[in-house]
Amino acid sequence: MTANEQLVKWVNGDPVHDKKRDICCPDFSCCRPELLAPEERRIEFLGATEEKRNEMPFKFLAKALQTGTDKKVYVTGKENSDG
Repeated sequence: MTANEQLVKWVNGDPVHDKKRDICCPDFSCCRPELLAPEERRIEFLGATEEKRNEMPFKFLAKALQTGTDKKVYVTGKENSDG
């Protein structure tokens, strides 16, 4: 599945975890269905600039952490290429 295919499914209310790339949907609802963002937020994410898309998952993550979980949470990202 491509990143775009995953995103389109999520926006349409079908959050699917990309097992090949091991990537969650922006709101983590593929692993925690109760976290599915409202349709207007999913559509907003789809049409957002890259800068806004980089900000929105932090709000989704905050909601996920506020709801509590017995699972471990891992936050990953690219290392700074400058060292």
